[in-house]
Amino acid sequence: MTIQIATVEEAAAYLERLVAGENPDDFSLTGEMDVLHIMIDGAKYHSSVPGELARGLWQYQEQIYAAASLALHGSRDIRKLTADERDALELVFEVKAGCSDFKASIGKLIEKIGESIVTMDNATKKKIILCIAGLLVAGYMGQAGIAATAEVYKDSNKKEQVVLVEAERTKQFEIFAKAMSGNKVVDSFKEASVEGGKAIVRAAGDAQEIEIGRTNLDQDDIHALNSRSPKARSESEVLDLDFRIFQVNVRNEGTMKYVLAGPGTGEFVATMDESQFSGDDLTKVLSAVQERKRVRLEVVIARANGVIRSAQITQVF
Repeated sequence: MTIQIATVEEAAAYLERLVAGENPDDFSLTGEMDVLHIMIDGAKYHSSVPGELARGLWQYQEQIYAAASLALHGSRDIRKLTADERDALELVFEVKAGCSDFKASIGKLIEKIGESIVTMDNATKKKIILCIAGLLVAGYMGQAGIAATAEVYKDSNKKEQVVLVEAERTKQFEIFAKAMSGNKVVDSFKEASVEGGKAIVRAAGDAQEIEIGRTNLDQDDIHALNSRSPKARSESEVLDLDFRIFQVNVRNEGTMKYVLAGPGTGEFVATMDESQFSGDDLTKVLSAVQERKRVRLEVVIARANGVIRSAQITQVF
């Protein structure tokens, strides 16, 4: 029986089964999982595509070509793609009236990538396909693209909102980002999603709102992303380590701020939304503080120039 996977949640659940060692029935991607959705809202973007936005969309397409070229030919050099391959990998957007609302099926793209990994075992192939589709249709931009921009807001309420809202989204995205961590094809599509998304944000810098998959950016977010120096570019990373907790502060109701240190990390500040954790998880953390012992945590961090700029505790073991 073929399982229909229509949402990011369904894809993440299926992927978690694969990571756990199961090999569920084959799947087909439908609904949300078959569509790359980009929406630009603003005075200049009513059923039109200004030249700058067209360049941004083309830069996104080039990122997809480069990632696919790595999968098909072992190199990100897009000149290696044949005309037929480019045709299969091209994102053909339909534009909705009233704003620049673009939707493109990724079915042909996914099928072409699947052809390049036929020699792999079935479970690994499924992981790769789901990871690539999930990263693209969910609009993965990583901590580098969203949560790390909280640094731009310094101590404002906006900073707090960005970190907390993105925490839940990050948990979902990181399932896709982590499942095949180290796989060069998945990593290449992860980079394509991040850099392609940034290209669109740069191109539509005067927009009121931008949606890329499930990533929603308002004017403050857009300004923050476009204000950050390329030299200070952050990269997301997931740490699974035994940490010591040196300091605890309450940021607001239900949100804690900890000073952590793990092997080789030095001390850094991480936030934790207690509403997302069980009572047992919170007890483990509290015991680690009181007894000054290590506790194993999963922490999503963003680095810039080698320095941890933001961090979110996403799991307690």
